[in-house]
Amino acid sequence: MNERITAGASAVMGALFTGTFVSRWFVGPTAAPEVSSAVLDESTLRDLLTDGAVEANGFEYCPAEERTPFHALRSDGSRRCWTCQTITPGGTP
Repeated sequence: MNERITAGASAVMGALFTGTFVSRWFVGPTAAPEVSSAVLDESTLRDLLTDGAVEANGFEYCPAEERTPFHALRSDGSRRCWTCQTITPGGTP
């Protein structure tokens, strides 16, 4: 019984190794995503900030840390601390 389990496990491991080796040999590693170096104009940036697709950043007071670290500033006035990830609602000093 143990010989059959060992043989089956060896066959599975061999198939996994062979599949990985063959895919890397013939296909190659996955390609890195293409990065755009285009510069945004002000109106496009304003639209992205308004839609919440990107967030402005700035140094704001964090009540959890009781100091002023870097924050992601959201369009609704709330902010997220980059250090501790605390979200402070809009209108909070």
